[in-house]
Amino acid sequence: KGSTLGTTTHLSINENGFITKPETPMCSVTKNVDSQTQTISGSTHYTLTGMTSAYGNSYSVNNKSYWNTSNSRFEIPSGAPTAFYRCEFNVLFGITRPSSGVNWGFIGIRKDNSSGLSNNISAQAYREATNGMGTSTYVYDMLSCACVYSLAAGDWVEPIFSGSDGEAMRIH
Repeated sequence: KGSTLGTTTHLSINENGFITKPETPMCSVTKNVDSQTQTISGSTHYTLTGMTSAYGNSYSVNNKSYWNTSNSRFEIPSGAPTAFYRCEFNVLFGITRPSSGVNWGFIGIRKDNSSGLSNNISAQAYREATNGMGTSTYVYDMLSCACVYSLAAGDWVEPIFSGSDGEAMRIH
């Protein structure tokens, strides 16, 4: 019916075959404000901020507290074993509708660690907007990307976005 190490249950299987793993780190976070509007500067990547496991979603979780609300990162703590983690980033993304030509935007999941890796973006989604895409200030679309990462103590992943230089992007 279950397996324990010491007094903590790590894996439990009930009589119907339902498996629970209460010690598995996981999180599901949402933005704690309506949107984040950012005017893009050059090729800068911005971290999506203001994400918590509490806002507007009664199903949000931060089991084992790997999600750091102060910097919007899923961080592997010291002493944790290297493991595989499935990371997914879904967002309603608004790109300023251009008067002519094309504006673009993208989201990604960036993997970094304390030894200095940067801009290791292995999961991305891309979108273009043209003037003919409606009449509002922004062209909105759902963007999603996902990846399985091998993460060790000191590693982290974070949701990032960027787009056309000088144009405003809006994230919901």
